[in-house]
Amino acid sequence: MMMDITRPIATFIALVLGAGVGHMIGLDARIRRIAHRLGQGEGAALVQSTLLFCVGAMTLVGCMQDGLLGDPTILLAKGTMDLISSLFLAAALGRGVLLSAGAVLVLQGSLTLGFTVLGSGISDALVTELSGLGGVLLLALGLDLLDLRKFPLIDLTWALPILPVVLWLLNTLGFPA
Repeated sequence: MMMDITRPIATFIALVLGAGVGHMIGLDARIRRIAHRLGQGEGAALVQSTLLFCVGAMTLVGCMQDGLLGDPTILLAKGTMDLISSLFLAAALGRGVLLSAGAVLVLQGSLTLGFTVLGSGISDALVTELSGLGGVLLLALGLDLLDLRKFPLIDLTWALPILPVVLWLLNTLGFPA
């Protein structure tokens, strides 16, 4: 996905601005604090497992790929990882993990549907650039999962809505592709 990026400077600028906006909003830190504060029980298991399954770059990028390009590959890989994780979570937290299936369906289904509706108004070039940025976010997710480098992934996802604005600005100012 990253290899298809045609405007790497725009992607870099969007990532820097997205990280800045995300850091100012602090959503990643807030979600981590909420997940840490939760106690035991089915409600905690529901919230913790839903957060694990739905909050992250892979969810957003997977729904974007499926909605815009009709390619569910990332969501299928994510679903497989979620299935394996849910087995361990259910053993540790209880049956509340099973309840998160509905929340995952609603959230990921809504995102995919939203991207499908938006997809008709998005140019193929922008879809390619957004997919490339999604690939960068997936690389960051992989490094994060391997504990090689920690990233505030939720904060970085702000780069996705910023990228079209950066591309428009670069085009308006006459910077070459």
